[in-house]
Amino acid sequence: MRHVFLAVDLDDELKRRIEALIGTLHLRGARVAPASQAHVTVRFLGDVADGALGAVRAAVERASARHPRFPMELAGGGTFGPPGRARVLWVGVRDARPLLALADDVDAELSGLPCAPRDHAFAAHVTIARARGRMHGDLEGLRSLPSLGTMVVERLTLFRSHETGAGSGYQILALAPLA
Repeated sequence: MRHVFLAVDLDDELKRRIEALIGTLHLRGARVAPASQAHVTVRFLGDVADGALGAVRAAVERASARHPRFPMELAGGGTFGPPGRARVLWVGVRDARPLLALADDVDAELSGLPCAPRDHAFAAHVTIARARGRMHGDLEGLRSLPSLGTMVVERLTLFRSHETGAGSGYQILALAPLA
């Protein structure tokens, strides 16, 4: 079994900017996500058996091949949960329509395959920290965050996550290029 998710892996420049942003937030009571692993999750697939990975990969490749490459800008941000009880801090995606269309197409291709169904509405974001109790810092500053930059989305990445001594690690299972 593999704990698998599908994502847009951020380019190195956006990862560097996210790392710089995290340094300005002065977070306490939070587990900061490593900027080197920054991504926009398109679909969480759950525990996928090794024997099903080929079918999942083929479905993702079919969906990706129908979508042209598109620019994705990171800007704005916020929390999941109210600011006083925030569970997750995130940076947003400005004009996520192309990403939403891609996510919807991926969902359609994955229907009937042995993976976790989407259990909530798609919200394009990059998780930058998770609460470890009550989170403090410049959380309000995220809401008015100016653009961190733009990258061209060229592919989706199928990742396997695994626990390491320092948190989660990611292994790339497959790349699915856009048209």
